Amino acid sequence: MQPLPSGPLLGPGDPPPFTVYNEGGKAPLLLLCDHASKAVPKSLGTLGISDAELSRHIGWDIGGLDCAIECAKQLDAPLVTSGYSRLVIDCNRWPGGEGSTPEVSDGTLVPANVGLTEEMAAARAEACFWPYHREVDRHLDRMTAGGRKVCMLVVHSFTPQMNGFRRPWHVGVLWNEDARLPEPLLAELRKDQALVVGDNEPYSARASYEYTLNSHARPRALPHCSLEVRQDLMGTPQKARQWGRRLAGPIGAAVAAALPGAALLYVETMANPNVTVADLERLGAIAVEAGVPAAVDNTFASPYLCNPARYGFEYVIHSATKYVGGHHDLIGGVVAASAAGRERLRLVGIDAGGTMSAFDAWLCLRGLMTLSLRMERHSATALEIARFLDGHPKVERVHHPGLPSHPQHDLAARLLPRGTGGMLSFDLRGGVEAGVRFCDALRLIWVATSLGGVHTLVGHAASTTHRQMEPAARRAAGVGDGLVRMSVGLEDAADLILDIDRALGAA
Repeated sequence: MQPLPSGPLLGPGDPPPFTVYNEGGKAPLLLLCDHASKAVPKSLGTLGISDAELSRHIGWDIGGLDCAIECAKQLDAPLVTSGYSRLVIDCNRWPGGEGSTPEVSDGTLVPANVGLTEEMAAARAEACFWPYHREVDRHLDRMTAGGRKVCMLVVHSFTPQMNGFRRPWHVGVLWNEDARLPEPLLAELRKDQALVVGDNEPYSARASYEYTLNSHARPRALPHCSLEVRQDLMGTPQKARQWGRRLAGPIGAAVAAALPGAALLYVETMANPNVTVADLERLGAIAVEAGVPAAVDNTFASPYLCNPARYGFEYVIHSATKYVGGHHDLIGGVVAASAAGRERLRLVGIDAGGTMSAFDAWLCLRGLMTLSLRMERHSATALEIARFLDGHPKVERVHHPGLPSHPQHDLAARLLPRGTGGMLSFDLRGGVEAGVRFCDALRLIWVATSLGGVHTLVGHAASTTHRQMEPAARRAAGVGDGLVRMSVGLEDAADLILDIDRALGAA
């Protein structure tokens, strides 16, 4: 049994536990390499084996790193790689489980792993295993922000011979029950008649010890699989890179097949919470040309300010709880649809229910009587408040399409000629703490998550509606730490500005 190193397992001069390549890659694909390195922390010496043994396949996936880097380059995909030998701790095995810190690997005794205590194993996991997998999670959080669909592919390599059996496969695709990515990848690889392609060969992703696919992709329902390349084909960095270029085409085609074209285009007239205006004219035309039904959530604009149906949208959706009802006193929703769309919705309604109560329907009809008057007042007051906030020393940025500084100001003028609505948001200097202080200091304005009623409401996104998102993912979605969303009601504009000004002083 090896003694536990005194102090941290990793010290100065040790490589990092993970490396990221092409972090800004735009492809809807995250590449991983679990066994990219043969490095050993200095505190563990050589694990009691020779450098020659560490350089064998027992220490790492020979050629895997160079192949994965080239794939990332060709596909413009981010790549996360592990930083330490699989003999220190295997990043594709459950910590503490089978093969995590093997005492014997392919006939080679690893003295440093003999009699390893739980404390020793936990120290290795904390230093070398968990940082890598946290980085994988961070990337997936960022890449899937806003509902974006992505695939995950893990690159491995395998020995040409095992237990006296000469393995005939050049490449293998390992997968479990999710066939979305592996089936098209197998089909694409088999188009190359020079390749012998293994389906869950030479290993299977159905093995219980598989960690990476089961802990990252499966819980997120992402298309995923592993790709194995035979090591004797990648004996030099140059050959490994050649294989990366050879495999990039099939991988890219498989990803495209696993993430098929949309069955529905769904968009908001103005996005929540940063009030980005969608180009409904262009998007509607694209949907019509592609033959894809298009739906738009028009809640922020209301039917008075915008009519998306004229741009080719088959479904126009409103939360009747908001501007249509207008008084924060009903629960309901409205979908206006084409004749064909109405029939499809009728069938869904039969199966799912969702009929508005008679009283809520009456309240909704009552609200419609004053919709035009309310929307004009909401729009005028919101614009006045946006102008007050714009340039305020405590405010970093104001998001309201009525301001000339808004990036979609000209577009909003075309789509919303009657007014730009009662919704705005702004980024406070000082981040999360400033946002909370601002909301706490308000007296006239209510802190609540709804919108579209007679009372002005605010919410600090980072501490309420978006609090469960990782900060990096939240920022990637355009929601800053200090972002406050405001639904401007029907109160006097001067009174609202006085309340806002006083609260900004406390922020």
